[in-house]
Amino acid sequence: MPTNFENLANNPLDGVLVSINRRLRYTDINIERMIKNNQGGIYDILVEHTKNCRNAYALNQKEEESGESIRIAYTAELQKSVEEFKDNMRKIEKYLSYKHGNTSLIYLELFAHGLSQYTKALLLEIAKLINKACEFTAKYSAELSGENFETLFNENMQRFDTAFKQQQQAQGDVTNRKSLKEMLWINLKKQLYINMLTIIINNPDNPKLMLSYFEDKIMRFRKHKDDGSTADTYKLIVAAASSKVADISFSVDDTILIINNGYVPIFYYAAATADAAQPAQLSEIAIGDEAEVKATQLGAPANKFLILVNKDANLEAEAEIALI
Repeated sequence: MPTNFENLANNPLDGVLVSINRRLRYTDINIERMIKNNQGGIYDILVEHTKNCRNAYALNQKEEESGESIRIAYTAELQKSVEEFKDNMRKIEKYLSYKHGNTSLIYLELFAHGLSQYTKALLLEIAKLINKACEFTAKYSAELSGENFETLFNENMQRFDTAFKQQQQAQGDVTNRKSLKEMLWINLKKQLYINMLTIIINNPDNPKLMLSYFEDKIMRFRKHKDDGSTADTYKLIVAAASSKVADISFSVDDTILIINNGYVPIFYYAAATADAAQPAQLSEIAIGDEAEVKATQLGAPANKFLILVNKDANLEAEAEIALI
């Protein structure tokens, strides 16, 4: 069970289950309230940084500002990939030491200079070290049978390489808009967390005053199961000019949340069978928006299939679906 100290170390926004528009409204309210309570300009820097992160996430910036925001996002992603690689090196070192001993040839081939060679490596050395780990795990795939180290390090290499290239050419085309969107959200929620902690620091005698700078009613958080894990949500990709049945079961008492995380409007309807004809009238969810739909509105229990439709001829649609 987490202690209060552990709770302080966790960003409360990590578990949000809301649309882009709700996240932006939550941010806008925080900015407005910091400006309103900015005696002596103590929140000037926070307001500026939060606006920059907010506009980047909303893709609402001038070209030069957007390029800098993208560069910052990929810098954060690059650092995250480096830390992930170092964690994986700690895992394989522990495995090899336990399985073969730290004086074995297989152990020394990878750790001749110790674990610190990897955990203390500079950024310019990381690509070479990840490549070394990839070659090692491929060479000893039989000895590592049953472990997923080869997959982990190959994913490390791909993630690091993509982030590094994108960071270096931030003004250029973005190769993965979905990935960038998620990174920009990570930057924004990190800034909002900094805002929370800074407001608390400025009000040590009344730390709960921080709550008045935010509007938590806007937010919705992922439900936790009895084992502490979060309730599953279902992510759905709908190809251009097509429809897809959501892999989700709902009863007459349920409320279904549909979040449009893509770059095109998404439409939905319910039917008694998965291959039922599409009705003339469809419900629409705009880009960056969401809908809370009661199962009875979908005609449950007779209608038990939720079907999403993408009318765009070029771009795929993306949605997240959950029972709330």
